[in-house]
Amino acid sequence: MNNNTYKEEIFQSRFAAAQDYYNDAPESIWENPIVIRSIRLGEWGRCGITTGEDGQPIQGLVHWTLDGYYFKYKGTRIQQDCAIQ
Repeated sequence: MNNNTYKEEIFQSRFAAAQDYYNDAPESIWENPIVIRSIRLGEWGRCGITTGEDGQPIQGLVHWTLDGYYFKYKGTRIQQDCAIQ
């Protein structure tokens, strides 16, 4: 398996987990580039903003509103390293 295939599999796994967790989000949310970047870089289960290796900000989705949808922490562990601030 090449590195790009592996990265895509990781992304698809994270994407499915985020969609499952935020199962009430409108479909348009999943096309938003900010959401996609957050999921791709594994930050979707966090809150606040961090900086990626590319120096660009990564928006954690928890406790954030985008296009009228509030990414609510639902009281269940999102991912092992989730830190609610």
